[in-house]
Amino acid sequence: RKMVEGFWFPGNNSPTNAIWTCSLPEGALIPINSPQNVRVIWDENGSERDCYCVEKSDGWSRESATESQLFRSELSVETSTVLQSELESCQQLQDLEPDNKWCLLTLVTLMRALDPLGYERETLRHVERLTATDGMRRRYFSDLRSRFLVEDGILRMEYAETRALDLSAKALTTLCHLEQLLLVSHLDLSANRLLSLGPSFCALQNLQVLEADDNEITSIEGIGYLTKLEEISLKNNRLEDVVSLQPLGRCRRLAVVCLSGNPVCSTPDIVSNLRHLLPRTAEITV
Repeated sequence: RKMVEGFWFPGNNSPTNAIWTCSLPEGALIPINSPQNVRVIWDENGSERDCYCVEKSDGWSRESATESQLFRSELSVETSTVLQSELESCQQLQDLEPDNKWCLLTLVTLMRALDPLGYERETLRHVERLTATDGMRRRYFSDLRSRFLVEDGILRMEYAETRALDLSAKALTTLCHLEQLLLVSHLDLSANRLLSLGPSFCALQNLQVLEADDNEITSIEGIGYLTKLEEISLKNNRLEDVVSLQPLGRCRRLAVVCLSGNPVCSTPDIVSNLRHLLPRTAEITV
């Protein structure tokens, strides 16, 4: 067993970031053709974690959302029975007062605690009713609905043991739990209501393909942190000028870029400006 010291730094240089990386000296890992495990020790108390190396040059480790019970705690039989009884009582009350927001909120909370995937359709229906009946909190409930859909997508992805996540056509207004997408290689965010791809995108360190067509995106600041990104599609958004595309220039592996349907495509010399910004990119569509 060989001990190697390294310096840890956070994603996008924010100490509160959930993703921390450590650069090791060249040759620190034994060169092999198949994946290997590296045990990482990050403090004087001996806290450690096995890190799975997905490539010869780097490896990643994260807590599973299912194993860590991030979105739902494992309930005892007794607790499940009590919550199920409470749910049935709330459902009876909701039949009498269908627009009672406190009843609707309780139903949503109980369903998420008992079985988020099993009750997904009913939960979303209740959240939509809350959005319609409480106009003062419309944006809050829209974001809450988005959070539930992202959580459910992550759970399904983990159960399927895949590295691709499809969150398209879900009317998402916000993205959360991006730190749980550390190992995702293909992400589809098309046909939502997203306004930006912000710095929190630095968590997607293994992303290779990103589809984000048909949103309302005006900023892609977070894309510049995606060092493995090879393809990106941002068709039919609201990117205004070449300055807003600067983060793409930091993606050294980027081979395919689709931008058609954005206001920037109508600006003078757009093709030559993009060629200057993305000299390594083989295919640029405007």
